[in-house]
Amino acid sequence: PDLIHAQALAPDLLLVGDAARAAGVPVVVTDHVLAALPATARLRLIHGAARIPEIVVAPSASAAATVSRLVPSVGDRVRVVRCGVPVPANVPSVLPDVRSVLYVGRLVPEKGVAVALTAWSIVARSRPELTLTIAGDGPDRSVLELLAAHLVVGDRVRFVGWRSSDEVADLLENSGVVLVPSLWSEPFGLVAAEAAAQGRPVIASRVGGLPEVVIDQQTGLLVEPGDILGLVGTLNGLLADPGRVHDLGAAARHHAVAHLGFDACVDRYETVYRELAAS
Repeated sequence: PDLIHAQALAPDLLLVGDAARAAGVPVVVTDHVLAALPATARLRLIHGAARIPEIVVAPSASAAATVSRLVPSVGDRVRVVRCGVPVPANVPSVLPDVRSVLYVGRLVPEKGVAVALTAWSIVARSRPELTLTIAGDGPDRSVLELLAAHLVVGDRVRFVGWRSSDEVADLLENSGVVLVPSLWSEPFGLVAAEAAAQGRPVIASRVGGLPEVVIDQQTGLLVEPGDILGLVGTLNGLLADPGRVHDLGAAARHHAVAHLGFDACVDRYETVYRELAAS
């Protein structure tokens, strides 16, 4: 090959890297997981795997800063290439159903679903027409279902389990607002990008790469991670204004077409590949 592209600063990169160097083939690594690893695991990976690639790609400026902080030896080898998502050729022009709010993702503590449910229990008291759909699965599902019941909103929350990409697209199309209440530093935020591509505004945590996908007050709204009352106020304000839901969604769609589609991602990777090939 002209180059090797690996998908994590992981132990198997050591073997790949030695073979690549013996053959004189450059290596680029897209790191999606470094920020999420336990500190002890980071230490084991950094000193070996990080010496291999000529270029390390991060999916956001936030993730790039994390890589540079945790692996100072990468120096100026870090590049940002944001993930690409499918951008439908057309999206419905009608106003989205603002009665329907959607969460898509793993059901694990760091995704902040318990925060969203707690905020939802407050919002739903005065808005009986609202429904929250939670698509995804994980070890916290049973606990979250119990929490919804304890908060007396079990009948206003639908746990629909894991869904395929096509099914997620249908859920996005039939929702008004998408929640991404993460508590950890998301390296990018694929769900937020997918929602934008469907013309749906996102309320997301101001953490990690999410502010690069959700432009606050322009394509969606940001709240501080774990801020239940802040999420309540933001949800109430947005759901009370269908026109703003539509305007934010339209701006999100425009941003996705210009910056978050596969074409933009491929173009940036081609630039990285050509840089390596010329070195």
